[in-house]
Amino acid sequence: MNSSAFTICAYNYLSKALALAESFKKYNPDMKFTIFLVGRKKLIKDYGVNIEFIEDLNLKDYNHYAFKYDVIEFSTYLKPIILQIQLKTFDKVYYIDPDIMFFSSLAAVEAQLDHSNGVLTPHAFTSIEDGKKPSDLDFSRFGSFNLGFIGVRNTPTTNAFLQWWEAKLASFGFYEPQSGMAVDQKWIDLAFVYFEGFYIVRHTGCNVAFWNLHERKISVVNQKFWINQTTELIFIHFSSYNKSNTAIIADKQDRFATGSRPDFQLASEQYLALLKKNDSGIDATPYCYDYFIEGGRISNTLRRIYANHEQTFKASNVFNHQSQIHQFAKSKGLISQGQVKRNNFKDINVFTRVQSVTLFGLKMTLKVLGPDRYHMLMRYMAYMSSILNQSKMFKVSKK
Repeated sequence: MNSSAFTICAYNYLSKALALAESFKKYNPDMKFTIFLVGRKKLIKDYGVNIEFIEDLNLKDYNHYAFKYDVIEFSTYLKPIILQIQLKTFDKVYYIDPDIMFFSSLAAVEAQLDHSNGVLTPHAFTSIEDGKKPSDLDFSRFGSFNLGFIGVRNTPTTNAFLQWWEAKLASFGFYEPQSGMAVDQKWIDLAFVYFEGFYIVRHTGCNVAFWNLHERKISVVNQKFWINQTTELIFIHFSSYNKSNTAIIADKQDRFATGSRPDFQLASEQYLALLKKNDSGIDATPYCYDYFIEGGRISNTLRRIYANHEQTFKASNVFNHQSQIHQFAKSKGLISQGQVKRNNFKDINVFTRVQSVTLFGLKMTLKVLGPDRYHMLMRYMAYMSSILNQSKMFKVSKK
């Protein structure tokens, strides 16, 4: 059976995608590998890798979804669409996140996919509750499975699943864990209920990452990487990777202190060398869909307001200054300036003064309302914390 693999990224992740392509092809030379680039097409040099521009696929409502979603949401929204396109040519197709490095072949997973509709890797195989992140609670919020890797086989069930998944992401592909949405990932928990024949890859050498290092030790024997001294390492997912210091496991965790896992650092140093070798030279390219064509940054707040009224604002020229969403945003002072800042859970510690003022205000509110009404207010505020639930804030009419 013929197989292919692909990744999706914007220009800022191209170096990582090139590094992935090199490591993947080294151990899987018979599979076609493609990088699908998100962003407006421009002339780039030949990197010796098959690169296709999403713009060239002529997808329906492309600009609409590029505006509705940020770069991560949009890239993950595209995942089931490209899987379906690839399955028109190949029997088996793998999606792989760009920040992954391969250390051996996918042969073991290929054998499993031959007898399944799809294969998926969970975040972890064992529970952990040590007061650190990520925990079981985090997995329940973000999804049991990590969708940095998925393999599918061309079957009627698979096609039905991908159509269902695409439809869900078209409407609910947001990153809003407080509302039960974690881009493409959380939906897969339901897919195991709705669709038969999906296989959980229990190979501990697959999708090794900061979220499962509590159960996996890396070792090297005769220049070959192993997990727990018994299982061949297939690939590591360097999510939240800090290339300035390979001793840092990841920025989005606090379980392992810097330098506490020299076994992981050894692999991390190899990954850093691979990244440097595959430097695209254009990683600093701004994400074009963060801005209107003639200037002005599109904030996630504006994206959510657009989503609330998408039938009104939806237009082929949505990024143009003449579009209704631009005119609306300008009139309401909703056009941002400066560069995009993408935060993680540790960034809240920067706003200590804001936290103090907020807690004081909440304490006074509790005193005024009493415990019962305060509890009801907090439940309501949790609901309202999603801008998607604030659609009545603005009255919008079709022009």
